[in-house]
Amino acid sequence: LRESGITLSFIQAGSLFSDQDYLNTIFEKPLHGLILMDPLSDSIFQKIQKMVPHIVGIDTLRNEIDDVGYDHLRSGMIATRHLIEKGHTKIGFVGGSGEQETLKDSQRYQGYLIAMHQAGLPICEEWIIDCNWNEDVCLEKVDLFSKKKTLPTALFAASDLLAMATMKSLSLNGISVPTQMAVIGMSN
Repeated sequence: LRESGITLSFIQAGSLFSDQDYLNTIFEKPLHGLILMDPLSDSIFQKIQKMVPHIVGIDTLRNEIDDVGYDHLRSGMIATRHLIEKGHTKIGFVGGSGEQETLKDSQRYQGYLIAMHQAGLPICEEWIIDCNWNEDVCLEKVDLFSKKKTLPTALFAASDLLAMATMKSLSLNGISVPTQMAVIGMSN
């Protein structure tokens, strides 16, 4: 891309777009395109849409742009079933609550619940970790989680970034992945 004169930037937190100074800095130089992974508020989206000619969304549910989406519920069920098929019966969940929902309202968590219930497996509340979709929070919470007496044999992380943070924290606590605990992530 660089050889073609194209610069690729990655902005992780959609909340940064609500800062007008930050928004002005980002769009100081014209952008030719944007892959949007956060629905954003209507006012912020409209500002960005005026500045960027080509926007593609991932799970934004916006009709104004091309949007790639997937079934979060089914994906959560598939990931959890995979762990069950591998012989795991003690499975925890690492995820995040969105701005308008609790963790337990998320489709990925609901998929985890359905798969666990269909398999007749118990849900242990101590193994449900809400990281608010933040890798730093995930590192801290999994660190505390790792010190519990009873741990699951597997964790379903609701995003690949949370899975990476989970594996890092487990490793820092001397828990070998996948030997002592399996971790599966899912993402767009």
